[in-house]
Amino acid sequence: MQTISDRIKERMTTLGIKQVDIVRETHVGKGAVSKWLSGLNTPNGENLTALSRLLQVSADWLLTGNNSASKTQIPVESWDSDTPIDDDEVAIPFYKDFLLACGSGAVGEALNSETRRLRLSLTTLKAAGVEPENAVAMTALGNSNFPDIKDKATVYVDLGFTRIVDGCVYAIDHGGVFKFKYLYNLPKGGVRVVSKNDAEYPEERLTAEEIVEQEFKILGYAFDVQNPLPRRF
Repeated sequence: MQTISDRIKERMTTLGIKQVDIVRETHVGKGAVSKWLSGLNTPNGENLTALSRLLQVSADWLLTGNNSASKTQIPVESWDSDTPIDDDEVAIPFYKDFLLACGSGAVGEALNSETRRLRLSLTTLKAAGVEPENAVAMTALGNSNFPDIKDKATVYVDLGFTRIVDGCVYAIDHGGVFKFKYLYNLPKGGVRVVSKNDAEYPEERLTAEEIVEQEFKILGYAFDVQNPLPRRF
C-alpha cells in the first residue's frame, strides 16, 4: 500500500521536482521535507496546501490516496505594481478580457494597455517546461472542450511553443476567431482540429493550402496548470 511519502515521491518524479523545490515552495526546512519523504512525518495546514499545489494534486489524495490524483485548482490572483511577489514567483500577463472561443467563436483582441497580471511559481513553470517570458494567461469561452476546459476558465499558454505535438491543446487564431483546440498533424503539412465535445463541434481538417487561405495560426501551447490538459512531454 502506498504511503504519503510514496505519493509525494511519485509526483516529484512525474513533474521533475527536486527536494530543494519543495523547500522553496513550502517555506520549511530541509529537515522537515526529508521527514516527509522518509515517512517520519506528514505535512499539514499551510504546508500541505502549498505542497499539494506544487505537486498539482488534491490534498486529500496526497494524505489518503483516495480518489484520483486530480490536479488542484490553483487560485487565480490578480495583482498590480503595488503587490509584492515572492522570490519563486513570476508575474505573467493576464488577458482576462481576451476571450478565446471554445465554442462557435468570439472575436477579441489583446489590448496593448493590459496591466493585469497573475502570479505563478517558477517551479510550476519549470515542471511544465515553460520559460517565464513566454507564459501568458487567457480566458476561455464556450463548451466545445468541456470538461477539459470549462466555460470562462483561465488557461495558461506558452507562446514560445507552437510546434504541433499530436493530441495537445493549443490556442489558435482561425481567420480572426480565437479558440482552444486539440491539434494533430496531417500528411503534407495539414492539420486536424479537434474539440473534446465533438458531437456538437465536429473536427476540421485543413490542408497546407487551406491553412494559408484561412489564416490559421497557432498562438501557443496550452499547458496544464489549472486544467487537466495533455502534456507535450
